[in-house]
Amino acid sequence: MLGHYCSGDPVDHRLCMPGPCADGGWSQWGTWSSCSVSCGGGVRSQSRTCTNPSPSLTGKYCDGKNMQISSCNDNSCGSYATVPNIVFNAYNLTDRSPAVNETMVFNNVVVNDGEGYNATTGEFTAPIDGTYSFSAQLCIHDGESLYFDIKVGNTTYATAYAFDDDAPDCSMIQTSARVKENEKVIVQWTTKSQKGSVLVQNSHLKNFFSGMLVHL
Repeated sequence: MLGHYCSGDPVDHRLCMPGPCADGGWSQWGTWSSCSVSCGGGVRSQSRTCTNPSPSLTGKYCDGKNMQISSCNDNSCGSYATVPNIVFNAYNLTDRSPAVNETMVFNNVVVNDGEGYNATTGEFTAPIDGTYSFSAQLCIHDGESLYFDIKVGNTTYATAYAFDDDAPDCSMIQTSARVKENEKVIVQWTTKSQKGSVLVQNSHLKNFFSGMLVHL
């Protein structure tokens, strides 16, 4: 005989609550992580979890933060930790037809931490004794020649020569030097004077003088 298929749903869904509703509670703070640095000032962290107890389905999650951060290892690392921030960067030449022994002046100062660079004279005067790094770049018109030095006091530390016969070009020099407090560092044009504009500068060809204190 043919029978009828069972009527009704094959599964019964019911909301069950095995225990009372509970809001979450924080666990104890964990141990501090290791410090990010061994000296000179760093950070460390510790965390906790919302598991004491864990919130029930309709309970509230724990209020507050699950992590906290603290400073650590503020002890000095020695001389390197006390190096002051001395750095400068200047561009835009004021004279593009320089004479022999002329100090090149870059009057657009981007940064001058330590106030060592003078945009009027083109001189960098060391605020303190230390080892410094310096670099300079000059760009020439095509068919012209270029000669310039980086000088510390009366001593030449780097020299550049360039000649280009088909398009403007830039030459850069770099040097490191032990500089005494109040000693002056300059970029100096050398060898021959120029009656016409031999140097070029625009948005793509930039003349600059920069330097920074490396260590004491």
